[in-house]
Amino acid sequence: MHRANDHGLRPTPPDFRTKCTSIHDEVSWLIKDILILIAFCSVTYELRAQASDEAAPPPTQPVDVQSSLDAATKLLIENRPRELLEAFTPIAAAEPNNPWLSFYRGWAYAQLGDCHRAVASFDESLAQLAALGDPDAELAKRIRLERRRAQ
Repeated sequence: MHRANDHGLRPTPPDFRTKCTSIHDEVSWLIKDILILIAFCSVTYELRAQASDEAAPPPTQPVDVQSSLDAATKLLIENRPRELLEAFTPIAAAEPNNPWLSFYRGWAYAQLGDCHRAVASFDESLAQLAALGDPDAELAKRIRLERRRAQ
């Protein structure tokens, strides 16, 4: 903006100090606004962290996969396939790509008469073994046998 000179006839440009003071005031307000925003975000983040800590479930114990699979084998031998499928939940969370888990799941589905899920589980187990480089030829042979029986 231009100021009018002392005579009021012709506008004169603002001097450098006036411009700097104006910019300084704007920057000061901008910095204050940014600091307020940062403080607000920080408080919000801390409140959310506290709320999630309060709502978080207690830490779970690590799953002993081998012991769980051994227990699953016992359920399978005792012809308790529904309980077997329930027992797989913590194992699947700990090792979702375990071929033994998929094999036992297929076997449980076969005992329940759910052929489609049984075959899908056996196929999943074979794929998991292949992804590992087929380290257990005996397991692969057994999976193929049980897959044929389930069809």
